[in-house]
Amino acid sequence: MKPVIHLNRDTSGGGGSGTGWSGQVEFRADLPITIGNPAIGTIYLVEKPTKILLGAYTTYQSGLYIRDFNTGALSDWRKLNVKVKFTDTEFAIVNAADESKQAKFDLSLVTTSTTRTYNYPDKNGTIALLSDITGGGTDEKVKVSANDTTAGYLEDKIIGTASNISITTINDGADEDSQIDLINTAVTPGSYTNTNLTVDAKGRLTSASNGAGGGGTSPSLRNVSATDTFSAASETINCTANTFTVNLPTAVGIQGVTYTLVNSGAGIITLDADGTETINGSLTIDIKKQYVSRTVQSEGTNWIII
Repeated sequence: MKPVIHLNRDTSGGGGSGTGWSGQVEFRADLPITIGNPAIGTIYLVEKPTKILLGAYTTYQSGLYIRDFNTGALSDWRKLNVKVKFTDTEFAIVNAADESKQAKFDLSLVTTSTTRTYNYPDKNGTIALLSDITGGGTDEKVKVSANDTTAGYLEDKIIGTASNISITTINDGADEDSQIDLINTAVTPGSYTNTNLTVDAKGRLTSASNGAGGGGTSPSLRNVSATDTFSAASETINCTANTFTVNLPTAVGIQGVTYTLVNSGAGIITLDADGTETINGSLTIDIKKQYVSRTVQSEGTNWIII
């Protein structure tokens, strides 16, 4: 491994007891070359790289240089290939065109004895603060994405509608979890009787109230005088004349549905179950007397008289 050197600027005028560099210059060509001053072993900081045409372009990098020889030439200096740690009060990035524009890092919020690593994505872009992200309306999509189990990252991708979902980050000291809560609606929580409901196009309940109650919807009634078939649930067929058959639909899949057959005429009315299905065990039943009725109910497979 390469050594890590903690460098603090030596402000004692050179040759002091502090570990660090003794001076700094703008370019490599500015390094002092006076014989004997500075002494061998002195470290200088070169702030900017230099590109020189010597048959081909040669670049002298910025960084730390140490004086190895005392010949009075720039070749006395050798660039140090070391990893350098700066304090956050000393390190700054400056704009190449205007050095008054600077960016600094403040590490005061990092936990003691902890190193944080920040990985740059492999693409160009502009860094934005969370405070720069503004809403675009009640139907704007809210996205929180990480898919990363590393401590300190959100673990899932959540896509919701801002006007109906609240997303809260829970910091438990390890991985951060996201909790999804539904936004309160205008509907009062509780139980309702004979409820009147209003549902919007997305299936969301927008209002609820108690109904007036009562016995519900009255069954439909049809007067017939020739062969017919029950169709609407809870239907009543009134046979007003003649002798004929009224057919039942299949009892399968409509358990609990009832039909009523009335013979108000002088003929004989036959009630016929579907296929091999039965009515109280028989394929058909007859109503021979006038003003007699029968109500049947599906038990899921066949029909029973109630």
